[in-house]
Amino acid sequence: MEFLMAAKTKLVLDMGAASDDFFSDTAMIAIGCALQGHEFCWLLNKEFDLNFVRKPDMDVEYRPNKKSCYYFSVYQYCLPYSSCEYNLFKLKNDKKNLLPEIGQLDYMWLIKSQTAEHDAHLIADDVKALNEVQLAKILPQEELKNLNHLLL
Repeated sequence: MEFLMAAKTKLVLDMGAASDDFFSDTAMIAIGCALQGHEFCWLLNKEFDLNFVRKPDMDVEYRPNKKSCYYFSVYQYCLPYSSCEYNLFKLKNDKKNLLPEIGQLDYMWLIKSQTAEHDAHLIADDVKALNEVQLAKILPQEELKNLNHLLL
């Protein structure tokens, strides 16, 4: 009898805990830039001596319903000899936006480090100075209703 009752119990994934863990020690820079993902990464790599690399296995899969599925590219760079990690999310594909609340923006640069906030201010200022970039601003996590779409 206990086995039958246990079989009927639904397990629920606690996305809040996963989100809190993933986004601890992070800061985000929202970027407006019309360049394609590979072109934008090439520019960042060249200008800032980085090495962003596309990670197809990390692409974000978004399923707004059972019939639709959209993929969003993710590029990553881990600073050598450091625990600092940069993830660059392409927020748009042909038909959908990963974060509709900031639909006019093209990329989200997620910085994971002990000094993420400080790093974000320095990076945002440098990115804003690029001719190809229309906008680069630090975006507080509280402003994003769909933050869990960025979970990797």
